[in-house]
Amino acid sequence: MFSKYPRLLSQEPESIDVVETEFDWWRVVGSSDPESDSDNDTKSRVELCVKAERNKTLWSHLSSPERKKVCELIGYVEGAPRQDKSKQYIEHKLNLTLANCSLTLINRSKEVLVVTLTQFLASLETRPSAKAYKLSLRADNLVMEGVSSDGELVHMLITARESSMGTALAVDVERNPINSHADLGITWLMEPVELVYVEHGITELINFFQTHSMSSEELLEEVSTALEQAGSISKSVLAYAVSRKKVFNLNVDVKGPTVLVPEHGCMHKPGRLMVVDVNRIIIKTDLQPSNLVLEDATCMELEEKLYDRFHAECSFQILFCDWNEPWRESKKLGDSERHLVPRVKSQLVFSTSIRKDYKLLPRYKLNISLSSLKLNISDRIIGLLLDYLDNLPIPVPNTVPVSFMDSGDYTEHYVDPELAETLQLDRISADPGYGELVKLRRKIVAAYFSRNRVPDTQVDGGTTQSPTVESLPPADLSDEDVEEYARSVDLPGFDDNVSPSNNIGTLLRFIIGEIVINLNRSSEQEDKPYIMLSVTKLCLDVALMAFGPAIQLSVASALLTDKQHHSNNGQYLELLTTDGELFNLLYRKVRAHCPEFRSHFHSVEQALVADAGRLALLAHAPALHTLLKYIAYLADKVQQRHALNMKGMVLPRTKRLWDLLMQPEADTPVPPGATKFSYSMRVSSVSVRAWQAEGAVEWRARALDSDCVFRADDRLVFRLFLGSLQLDDLTDATLYPKLIWPDEDKVLELKYVRSAGGARARPRAELRVRVGRLHVVLFCSLLYNLQQFLELLVPSSAATEAAVAAERAAQEQAAELRTSALRVSLAIEIHAPVLLLPQKPSSPNLLVFNLGDLMIENFFKTVNISQEANSPIQSPVIDNVLFKLDNVTLSRAVMTLAGTLEVQEPILESISVRCDLKRTIGYAQVATIAAYRDLLLCEADIVMDTVIINVGQKDLATLFAVWTDNLSEGNYIGAIVPSSPVELAPSDVQVKKLQAFFAQGEPIRKESVIRFTLEGVELKLFSDLDEVLSSPVRDLNHGLAKLTTGEMTVVFDYFSDNSMEMKASLQSLLIEDIRPDTTIAIRRIVQSQGGGSRSAGGIAVVRPALLELALRRSARAASADVRLERTRLNLAPPFLVHLARTLLAALPGKEFHKPTAVTVKEPP
Repeated sequence: MFSKYPRLLSQEPESIDVVETEFDWWRVVGSSDPESDSDNDTKSRVELCVKAERNKTLWSHLSSPERKKVCELIGYVEGAPRQDKSKQYIEHKLNLTLANCSLTLINRSKEVLVVTLTQFLASLETRPSAKAYKLSLRADNLVMEGVSSDGELVHMLITARESSMGTALAVDVERNPINSHADLGITWLMEPVELVYVEHGITELINFFQTHSMSSEELLEEVSTALEQAGSISKSVLAYAVSRKKVFNLNVDVKGPTVLVPEHGCMHKPGRLMVVDVNRIIIKTDLQPSNLVLEDATCMELEEKLYDRFHAECSFQILFCDWNEPWRESKKLGDSERHLVPRVKSQLVFSTSIRKDYKLLPRYKLNISLSSLKLNISDRIIGLLLDYLDNLPIPVPNTVPVSFMDSGDYTEHYVDPELAETLQLDRISADPGYGELVKLRRKIVAAYFSRNRVPDTQVDGGTTQSPTVESLPPADLSDEDVEEYARSVDLPGFDDNVSPSNNIGTLLRFIIGEIVINLNRSSEQEDKPYIMLSVTKLCLDVALMAFGPAIQLSVASALLTDKQHHSNNGQYLELLTTDGELFNLLYRKVRAHCPEFRSHFHSVEQALVADAGRLALLAHAPALHTLLKYIAYLADKVQQRHALNMKGMVLPRTKRLWDLLMQPEADTPVPPGATKFSYSMRVSSVSVRAWQAEGAVEWRARALDSDCVFRADDRLVFRLFLGSLQLDDLTDATLYPKLIWPDEDKVLELKYVRSAGGARARPRAELRVRVGRLHVVLFCSLLYNLQQFLELLVPSSAATEAAVAAERAAQEQAAELRTSALRVSLAIEIHAPVLLLPQKPSSPNLLVFNLGDLMIENFFKTVNISQEANSPIQSPVIDNVLFKLDNVTLSRAVMTLAGTLEVQEPILESISVRCDLKRTIGYAQVATIAAYRDLLLCEADIVMDTVIINVGQKDLATLFAVWTDNLSEGNYIGAIVPSSPVELAPSDVQVKKLQAFFAQGEPIRKESVIRFTLEGVELKLFSDLDEVLSSPVRDLNHGLAKLTTGEMTVVFDYFSDNSMEMKASLQSLLIEDIRPDTTIAIRRIVQSQGGGSRSAGGIAVVRPALLELALRRSARAASADVRLERTRLNLAPPFLVHLARTLLAALPGKEFHKPTAVTVKEPP
């Protein structure tokens, strides 16, 4: 039937009109008809209208003589001049005046609703010369009364203006208005009115219009259906107006209304009252002429003249008070103790382009701005709101048969659900209706035009069809190029997201000048200010573009103030402050079938850029503890009354909104090598000031950057950078105001790259880490205060759960090492911290412990075992990791008053540790193969060079003082997490039993071996307490004793049945008296006979070790074997006495704290 229209269009185009309607972009608000939604997939609707004979008038059927005869009869002369009337000329005017008009609804002999209009005036003017008319309505007073539960009429709507004279309502509808070039002008003026919620009156009104019994759910469904129909009609009208088929001029000025919702549904019953006061609503339009010339217009003129604008302004406030309180006086103030939401001024501007073909600017723009949004709540108000919601009655329909059913002659029959379902399935479908035929015609016409229309956008001679993965060319951009592009996309606006094909269709902007939440604490029906959260200049921009949306969010500043706790100078505590712009986020999505996806957007589908400014936090221990308890109290109070599932309420709605914005069903495949998602986050600085009664410290972190790139080929690139980390002590009585400070401008630099493997290739990864050196001043008292601070904020249950989760995660990672086939290339350089261990905050004596420099590298090697070339078994790979730790030293130092550190004498000379670790990748799979059964999961060889230690009496004195006054306080530091064992779940216990049962028949094999070798230890003791000046070179004249050990080895063997063996040995031990006295006869105090080797005459004799220890532990038992070789001990009383005097003199005492103990040269 409809297929003849395209054929007729090609054969007789003069008899067909092509009507193309504008795309209904308001469809995104929601549609109740899924079929209509599917029809709106295209951007326009095309209809063909046939010029039928019935469209011709009677005059067209007359012949020329007949027309001439008719003209003579009516006295019309063709071509004769006639007088044109002015467009302002009113030819007819009709007036209707009603002094008093009343409408009464009566149900069962009682009045249900009474509507009264006073001085109602209606007029109609016609202006035929302008093809115009004007309809006007006026009313001086409007009153609506409903029946209450007492049977009396009460006001439900009443005019609330200050003066009784004047017009309460004025409505003008004018076609082709004089003062505007619009097609239709609407003017609406209204004085303030009060709407009162009367539950009984609304229930009676529902029963009046109710024709059959229904439940509340059925009534809600009926109302929802009516609202959906009204919404569809309004959307059609708006879409028709936006397309400029007809131009509407609106001028609305409504003062009010004020909605009163009493707690018990009646104003005469005591209770709380909710007042929603809409102060004023102003709606107006700004239309552009249809013959506007824009060819020579500038950018500013285009922004101004290209759009028809729809302006709407509204101010409202919400009050919550007792029913007998003077809320009308509080309404005039704008903000008072009765205000739940103080007065808010809002503005809406909707702009539609008059030139839809102009693509450089958005076709539609919507701006919504709020001056300020404030919320005043307290625990008392929250309780009253919960009571209010529980007591508020809801109108319910009448479940008893009504109207003619009351006679008793009619009874409602019970409908069998199974019978209804059978009848529904047995129903015969009728012929298509008019609506279905119209939809079918639109589809046929749209398909015809889609085949014959030339594509608008082409790239390299091709169309913009959605490509497949195979047809897309691979992207050859490097990781550095993508990261640099992600960092550069940080300009305000959406200029970086616009390309010749990716234009902005709709631009949405939401601005809130200030958001303020005032949280008060209640005490005996009185609210005291407590917490105030203020967020200023919140701006959200959303651009709906051709190939994906773009979102930008910015926040100027934030402030969190505690008004019940005060600082030392008496001011409020500012728990959160910012400096400069707080937050800026930009998200962009461009689908892969965009023509400029590769050239303009660098093959990046989704990009996220976030910048955070300077953020300062005040961690005031009592204030935070009180705040957390108060929030927990409010949460419990709400949950006890109403079980709220915030996750179930928020997440589904958020997902629906996100899917509506992102439209994932329209996504196309991303070409290989392109970037699926990338983010770049930067934090300027974060400072946390922790305050307690014992003191305060301040943490500062600057230049925190994080970048991440997810490629379409499962390649991941992650970067993390930290520029500076500092910790300052804010107390005055200390020589160490800086507790942590960096040694350079780079604290942490991390890069992790992971790529997926192929069919036979293993996945690979690369980890590069560089950690800068930090200087850390360690006070155990500070750690104890930190523990007390955390105990106030972190509940013990939460700490226990976190510890259990961390333990399980560590176990899972350890188990994953046995099965993971991932190759990780390591390049790690860690400059370990320098620990400063002072005696106490007021003492200049301290120890400097340099933890050294750690280098970690690795390489991979394949185990070559003869096997067939086509064997499916891959050769095992060994991950060989090399560790090297250098420059580990311990020295005694002095902190001067100027804050400089002067190293006095070294105690531990630089030592070096090397480790060679071999790990079999994918050990769980390799161990099952007989050819590789001898391979070990882990094999580590650790070698430490000879350790040389020089200790003097001053060093011992400093060590004892540091231990007594500083480190000994670590005994008071307890575990935040209770150390009680974690009980395994019954399922875990059964699994472990089954694993042990099945493992009984398996042969026990060695899995891991750890060997530790210490080449030797050399310890020298000096008696140098009488020295005035310190020197880095020890004076042998003050030597006292020397301890020398031979090589020490420790070997750990771990087996598959969780058993362990440990073997340790010490080759030799020698203690000597090195005093310079020549009369000493006995020099060797302790001498071992074992260890070492002796060669004479070509014969070498190897002596056994001095000490050998063997320990074996299994699930059943544990055993130990100890073997000690012959050792000689010489008792030298003079040496022992001198040694005892040296140690006793080094103990902390009065002499050690004399100022003359150490001479420090102050800097010039």
